[in-house]
Amino acid sequence: MVAVATLNQANRHLDVRSRALALALQRWLDAFARHELQFALYDPRAYARLRVRKEKDPELDRLKAELNRLLMIYGLREVEDAQNRVGRELIQARGIRDATRDKEVRIKWFWEIQNSIVRRVEDITEATREAARESVKRTILESLKEPVQPSVGEIARRIRTQFQAPTGARGEAAEIERPLRVHAREEGREFVFSSERAAIIARTELAQAQNSGTFAGYEAAGVEEVEWHAYSDGRSGNRHHERMNGERVKLGEYFTTPLGNKLRFPADPFAPIGETINCRCSLSAAIDTKPKSVSVPDAIEPEQASVTASEGWEERATEVVGRSVSERAIAALGGLAGATVEVFPSTFSQALTIQSKNENASALRYLYRDLAGKLVLENANIEVAEDRRGKGIGASILEQQVRAARDLGVDRIETEANRGSSFGGYYAYARLGFDAELPPDIQAATGYRRLSELMATPQGAAWWKEHGRTFKGVFDLSPGSYSRRTLDRYLREKRRQN
Repeated sequence: MVAVATLNQANRHLDVRSRALALALQRWLDAFARHELQFALYDPRAYARLRVRKEKDPELDRLKAELNRLLMIYGLREVEDAQNRVGRELIQARGIRDATRDKEVRIKWFWEIQNSIVRRVEDITEATREAARESVKRTILESLKEPVQPSVGEIARRIRTQFQAPTGARGEAAEIERPLRVHAREEGREFVFSSERAAIIARTELAQAQNSGTFAGYEAAGVEEVEWHAYSDGRSGNRHHERMNGERVKLGEYFTTPLGNKLRFPADPFAPIGETINCRCSLSAAIDTKPKSVSVPDAIEPEQASVTASEGWEERATEVVGRSVSERAIAALGGLAGATVEVFPSTFSQALTIQSKNENASALRYLYRDLAGKLVLENANIEVAEDRRGKGIGASILEQQVRAARDLGVDRIETEANRGSSFGGYYAYARLGFDAELPPDIQAATGYRRLSELMATPQGAAWWKEHGRTFKGVFDLSPGSYSRRTLDRYLREKRRQN
């Protein structure tokens, strides 16, 4: 069974470093935008048609060298940390930990990372330039459709806006930026040199480095089989990586994706870019923990539940919680009444896994201690049956979770609240009391620092419903907390309406 708590911790670590790299990449994109803008404004039509610039371009060479430097610095650090994590956290044997530090292993992967980065520098540069060309082309074509043809100066202003859209603007600049960004999203596009583009590049590059380092660590450690873990947040698109969750191959063999491509591991740097861009899937060593069935007639209020616990669950539960607890108490953390529940220890980390399923929904939870020793319940995934959506199932599940978690002394509940074509968690969880610090651009656009502040007014809640995005939310279980008050108020209003 997968070490999900460990993988989720690695993903959170990756998010932090991605934000740092994204800031550096935004500065690089700003410089690249200034470089390309001079060509685009000189002759927009020629720029839109041009595929390869034949003349020598020292400034472009300098920009490519700077991008290569950034990706090498951050990429090699991520590879190093991933290899150390394999030796330190996943497999405790000293010999294996030393194997990941072997000089030949490091030299081999240094050259692989370097070669793949050199290739991706070209890919990123050309992909960004191609997006810029398409932006200029679209601007020209749209202007030709207007009843009154805009002037050359107006077309130049529109092109400049696409290349140099303000990011994190305040005051009057923010008022100008907001409708531009809303319109761009409605059209299914975004500014070519935007902070969003920088964030996607950063996340993609570091995920490739992390999985490369993990693969190298497993290779040095002699792991025989590896498992693909999909990050099911509704953003996989047509590549459908969620279908690969749990697939296993012998180390060195290839996973075959739904698109038919061969990958050694998620975000393989040698795979087509469509398989790797913003991919947040992970790799783990495939080691089974076979469950031992235990007949448990305990009830999860208000209905009966069927619980299957794997061998060793009780020791892990005692270790995590700090005292002996019943299967009923652990199973109740799933929040699903009358569910079939599986409880088992995570293989590679000090976490307890709870899988629950009933006729309304299925859910996956992890109970573990954070670095500060606080007890955390992570809502890793929930899928509500299609015919039960919009009927208050999510609020009912959270209510039962809060009751069970509070009794166990859990400090907080964490989740990733997603936004996508079939995911509305970003708004639903915000209404139920999950809180988070808002991204800088939303802080600038709204004037609020935290999601709880934005959701405190009807206008703010309406703004978030229209413009909100995926966020990592925290439900504070402390008595009288914002989270508890918000959930209680929501449940009271729903019961009054019914």
